[in-house]
Amino acid sequence: MTNITCHYRLAGSSTFIAQAMTTTVLDRKTLTARAVLPAFPAEAKGPVEYYLDFKFSGVYNQQGSPTDPISVPLR
Repeated sequence: MTNITCHYRLAGSSTFIAQAMTTTVLDRKTLTARAVLPAFPAEAKGPVEYYLDFKFSGVYNQQGSPTDPISVPLR
């Protein structure tokens, strides 16, 4: 996997923000990817929505999409 990018927004926002992800190879079969998002305002409500895009063996892929993002509640 290469060129891994997390696109995120607060639910209700019209625009996603792109954040490059850093990768760590744990072993021959395991790769982790991490994106550090900035702090959200204390008054932020609703979930964070995101999708990922990346290349795998030179082929472009997505997990989630701009029209069907993955949703995670804020705590």
